[in-house]
Amino acid sequence: MEDVAEDEMWKRLQDPVHAEAMRVAQETLDAELSGRRHGRSAPVKPTG
Repeated sequence: MEDVAEDEMWKRLQDPVHAEAMRVAQETLDAELSGRRHGRSAPVKPTG
């Protein structure tokens, strides 16, 4: 885990590789916490 400043976080999310890694991490965490097979218990509005 890395502690980054907020402005750096937003820069990284513009990079498709970082954005995809974050999406997978969030989806996996959501799936584990919700007990569902797939993540995202609620739809997320696309940013692009």
